[in-house]
Amino acid sequence: MSARDPVLTRPLDDPTLWPLVVGSDAFARRGYVWGESKGLHYCIVNPEKLDIGVFRRWSHLVPWFATAAKDRNAPVVTNGSQMRLIWDLQFGTVVAILATSTATAAALGAALGAFIGTITFPLVGTLGGGYLAALLATIGATEAGYVTLALLGYSATPFGSVVPQPPGETQPSPHTHSWHFGRSGSGFTAYRIGPGEPTGLQVGSGGLTGLLSNGRTLRRASTPAGRIYRNLMGRRVDLVAWGLRPWELENDPDLRDAAEEQAENYGNTIPWNGVLVAVGHDTWSNGTSATLVRAGVTDAVAMDGNQFALLGGGDDLVIETTIFADWIARYGFEAT
Repeated sequence: MSARDPVLTRPLDDPTLWPLVVGSDAFARRGYVWGESKGLHYCIVNPEKLDIGVFRRWSHLVPWFATAAKDRNAPVVTNGSQMRLIWDLQFGTVVAILATSTATAAALGAALGAFIGTITFPLVGTLGGGYLAALLATIGATEAGYVTLALLGYSATPFGSVVPQPPGETQPSPHTHSWHFGRSGSGFTAYRIGPGEPTGLQVGSGGLTGLLSNGRTLRRASTPAGRIYRNLMGRRVDLVAWGLRPWELENDPDLRDAAEEQAENYGNTIPWNGVLVAVGHDTWSNGTSATLVRAGVTDAVAMDGNQFALLGGGDDLVIETTIFADWIARYGFEAT
C-alpha cells in the first residue's frame, strides 16, 4: 500500500473538495491527503499536525537525489531550490562537457583495450583486442560521465539561502529575483511565501520562483518576477509548487461541520486558518496556476523545474528527477 493512499480524484478547484478533505478520517488522523485529477497531482497538508522541513541529500558519494527523497519516508516530499553550477554553466555547456569527457575516456579505453589485445599472455594467449577495446571504452565512458556529474554536483550551490544553514556549507549569494518558502514557527500563520530570502524564518529556502501572490498569478506583473514567470509558463515543463490555502474555518459552515465530525481524530490540530498544498504537473502552464487560484490558493512558489522536479510520498514518486538532476539537486522540502 502506497503512503499516498487513499488518493482522491476530485479536482483541486472543485469547491466541494475542501469540506471532503476536512471531514476525511485519513486527513484528520494523519494530517495529509493526496489527490490527482487530469494530470494534476496534489497533497493537502494540515500545518497544525505536520511541519514542513528542509532536507539535504546526505552524501555526495551517494548522489541520487530521488533515492534520498524516498529514504525520507515522508508523507509528502518535493525538490527545492534551483541550483547554480560552477561558473554559472548552462545545460547546453554541461552536455558538451559530458560528451567530451565520455568520448575522451571511451577513446582512451578503446586504445588501451586494443593495446592489451596485442599482448600474448602465458597459458591464455591473447585476450581479443576488439572485445576488450569495446569493454574498456564502455567502462571508461560510463565512469567519466559519473565523475563529471559528481564534480558538477559537488560544486553546485543553491540560488538562495537555506535555513537552518547546513553545517560546513557556505551560503551563496542569492539570486536577485528569487522567492522563498518557509515558516517562522508551527501552524498555518507561521508560513510565508514571497520575494527575497527566508530572512527571520526557522526553516525555509530561497532560490524559488514566484507563481501566485495575493490570489493572482504573476502573469501580468511588470516586475522581473513577472517576466520570469511568463518565460517559465511558456516552456510547459515538469513543475512542483507549494502554496498557501487560507480560510476562516469557524466562519465557514461547511468546513466547520466537517471538522466537528472528526473532532476526536483532530484533537487540538484542527486547521482553523488554512492548509498547505503541494502540487505537481508534467506540463505546467498558466492554466495550471489558474487552477490554484480557483482552488483558493493565495500564494504559491515553484521549486526547480524540468529535470529537477520531484513530488511524492513515502517511496512513491509521481514526478521524479532525471539521472542528470539526481547528481545536481541537493535540497528539498518534506512534511514531518
